[in-house]
Amino acid sequence: MNSRKTRLRKLGLIWSMVLLSLFTGCKNNSRDKIEAEGEQVESAAGRVVSGVQGVLSEVSGSAANKKLTYRRQGIDFMSKGDYASARNAFELALSFSNGLVKKVDVDISYYLGVCEVKLGDYDAAVKTFSAIIGLNEKADEAYYMRGKVELMKGDKAAALADYDRAVGLKPSKYELYQKIFVDLYEAGYEEEAGAYIGRAVSENEKMGDYQRGVFSYYIGDYDEARNYLEKARNNKSDDVKLIIYLGRTYEALGDSAYAASLYQTWLQSNEPDGTIYNELGLIKLDLSDVSGALSAFQAGIELNDPNCLQSLRFNEIVAYERLGDFSQAKSKMSAYLADYPTDQTAAREYEFLGSR
Repeated sequence: MNSRKTRLRKLGLIWSMVLLSLFTGCKNNSRDKIEAEGEQVESAAGRVVSGVQGVLSEVSGSAANKKLTYRRQGIDFMSKGDYASARNAFELALSFSNGLVKKVDVDISYYLGVCEVKLGDYDAAVKTFSAIIGLNEKADEAYYMRGKVELMKGDKAAALADYDRAVGLKPSKYELYQKIFVDLYEAGYEEEAGAYIGRAVSENEKMGDYQRGVFSYYIGDYDEARNYLEKARNNKSDDVKLIIYLGRTYEALGDSAYAASLYQTWLQSNEPDGTIYNELGLIKLDLSDVSGALSAFQAGIELNDPNCLQSLRFNEIVAYERLGDFSQAKSKMSAYLADYPTDQTAAREYEFLGSR
């Protein structure tokens, strides 16, 4: 598996990378997955409505209650990686609509589309996101998601058209540029990917230090990224995303020890955070402090944050392997696969552990 450090060096060769979250979510030990499972769900559906209370306020009656019940079941199945069951639950939820499309129906449709993507049913996903666009031509997230699926299908032209519509609707929504960059870069379109970062900078002259630092990080200008992020840190020292990007920047500059100290200092002064524990654990793995890495992953797991839990659990297994405790690693992997049965990387690793 390539380390993130190797990947960042490659990124630095192109001018033309997340959005964690984008929401800066947890990464697994391969450090090649830009978006975690929870991030995709969040970006595709979590911001469509202002929260469960907003959904509850607009529905009533037994049919509406069943709709919300199936919606909750679907989200629970997604958190466990059971996208087939989640898809069925969301389809059942939508079957209780009375023909009047409400916010909750759009919300459910986003979740449904993500499930279809995860199951490889790209044609169905395109139809789902197209239906959302048909209801709201300003649905930037639907354009983005449809573009993402079209890119998966190999239709770059259609993908770029939808990406352009998405950022055209929200030119100051920086996470859109970040996610598009990642999609295109992962697909091998480095020049096109870089163009979106350039567009983000040129169309947002009033961009703040934090975002300029993030984009500098993406294009591999780590000295510039460090300078901007340190300036932003003076005003937002407790911001999780800022600290993570700053830590990754120092790691890319070769100062992993200082990156680790950033995370440790942050954890001492703020509420515990799963993403910080995950980043700390990954750096400790790189520094060959495997016991320290294991402790960090386990501390993150105890928080039970669904956005990071899968990655933390996977990385805990990797740490056990690095320690030579294959029995514990195999046991943990068996439990992991029971909760995340669609993770093929983990399934292959489990076969390997069975031979030890």
